[in-house]
Amino acid sequence: KHAELPYKCGDALRVYAQNPAALVERFLKRMKLDGQKRIVLSPNNDAGALKRQPHNPCFGVSMTLAQLLTYQIELNGTGTRRFLGMMSTFAQDEEERERLEELSASSHLDEFHSYCYREKRNYVEILEDFTAIDIPLVDILSCIPPLKPRYFSISSSPLDDTIHLTVARLEFTTPYNRKRMGLCSNYLCQVTKHAVLECGTAPGTVHVPDPAQPLLLIGPGTGIAPLRSIVRWCLKTKYSAPIMLLTGNRYREKDYLYGSEFEAASKECATLNHLASFSRDGDKCRYVQHRMAQVATAKEIGTLLASDAVVVLCGNSKQMPKDVDISLASIIHHFVTKSGDEADAEQYLKAMKKNGRFFSETWSS
Repeated sequence: KHAELPYKCGDALRVYAQNPAALVERFLKRMKLDGQKRIVLSPNNDAGALKRQPHNPCFGVSMTLAQLLTYQIELNGTGTRRFLGMMSTFAQDEEERERLEELSASSHLDEFHSYCYREKRNYVEILEDFTAIDIPLVDILSCIPPLKPRYFSISSSPLDDTIHLTVARLEFTTPYNRKRMGLCSNYLCQVTKHAVLECGTAPGTVHVPDPAQPLLLIGPGTGIAPLRSIVRWCLKTKYSAPIMLLTGNRYREKDYLYGSEFEAASKECATLNHLASFSRDGDKCRYVQHRMAQVATAKEIGTLLASDAVVVLCGNSKQMPKDVDISLASIIHHFVTKSGDEADAEQYLKAMKKNGRFFSETWSS
């Protein structure tokens, strides 16, 4: 509920996920440990879950081992060279020791990346790959990091009664056909109604200008989340400046996020112009940058930019931000600076970013 967690447009929700029960059980079985055994942690290391920190709620508190592994340890994290090197010091089997020393050596980085990073092999899987090694729990906790919160842009307005998130479930297959799932996105997709989540708010990098300035909002995919927050706030506060909202999804019928909401808002509010692109529907405007390149749209964007519009860009950090920058520079060159020199357009765009007229919030999967 919003009253319990106040926030601003552009802020994020910090969510603490839980490790799946099956993963915890696998760890306990591999380590031959009793999950109901009570323990009390104390710091004794400069890394991992036992790292000395000023404020760590785990230290000095009695809990079961299963509770520790479920809520506090990054069991699903990708293994590190440090972890592999630690394991090698306990290996009694010569073949396993040599393999671990090889994987943890700086001279064999390609093998390490192939074994750990390309496959996203987690700590439990690594322990299961080397079954002849007995390792004290304290040494394992000194190498596995604590479970960190995940951040999701809030997609509701501060004027709404509840907090909304726009979450894409992360699922993929590795080169060796192992199925992987994002820890927190899958956790959120599985929680039931009335479940209690451990979470808090965190400041974002996106802001609504005050006093009102024209807005150019660009958010393909789940990048729509903070932009929806802004749009809903603007509609409820009768934001006076024009707003152009560019969204992108794959299919109109399958994943047109908030499509009906934005279309209805565009009809009711004369200052809001919503343009959508669909990459898999055969539309010529497959992506937001293609929509921006249309002459009519480019002219409108040019008019907004010439009127000191603020640009807000949100979404995947791979190629999209670069493509949008190229499109903006072209629009600025043809409709704003009009100097004939493309370098002037690039300088104009740089000045926008420097002077608080361009906010970007992008992330990797």
